Amino acid sequence: MKKCDCKGYKSCLCNKELTIFKDLTEEEFNKLATGMTCFHFNKGEYICYEGEKLSKLFLISKGSVKTSKLTKGGKEQIMHIFSVGDYFGETSLFNNEGGISFNAIALNDVIVCAVDKDKVDSVLEENPRIAIVVLKSLTNRLKDTEEFAHKLVTNDVRVRIAYMLKEFKRKYGKIENGEIFIDLPINREDMANYCGITRETMSRKLSIFEHEGLIEIRGNKSLIIKDIERLNKIIS
Repeated sequence: MKKCDCKGYKSCLCNKELTIFKDLTEEEFNKLATGMTCFHFNKGEYICYEGEKLSKLFLISKGSVKTSKLTKGGKEQIMHIFSVGDYFGETSLFNNEGGISFNAIALNDVIVCAVDKDKVDSVLEENPRIAIVVLKSLTNRLKDTEEFAHKLVTNDVRVRIAYMLKEFKRKYGKIENGEIFIDLPINREDMANYCGITRETMSRKLSIFEHEGLIEIRGNKSLIIKDIERLNKIIS
């Protein structure tokens, strides 16, 4: 990790183009963002550790980050995959004891900007509208997390994988020649951890999806969703 050599948070954050701040005015954003510190992480570096006494909100301005926890058996369970415009660490802001409840690891070349809990608290107390905007964003995040948890606990592996692909479509999908092309943000091992299955099962199920005409696999780093309607039916 090293401090980013950018020209400040405005350069890194592209003038508030982040999900949690997108409804703020420029003036409101500046109140919250002033004092942010930006950091650069290489692939595989830890941004924060589970149990670390840290109360910060992290905002991703470049790259992708995975958050995970270790199971009782010592296996990694991926919780989320975040990309540019996403944020994490919000729970530590509203936890009086402080502390991070997950590991956050850079999946590639990453720049994050961090704002301290004290700064967030003071701005929210003085600016009720900003507090409402942030609360709405956090509520939407909670809704997404609950949906993910619901899909993850299902015994149907097909549902878990289909939901993961749907999430990747939403975040990384690009329309090419009428089809949905996805640059995968994680490898097969991480995809398996994300769905709570083995790597072998993940590879086998993806091959079945391809045989059924749902997807087309392009090497290890990309795929095409061929039939989004059928994929959605698996989830529902």
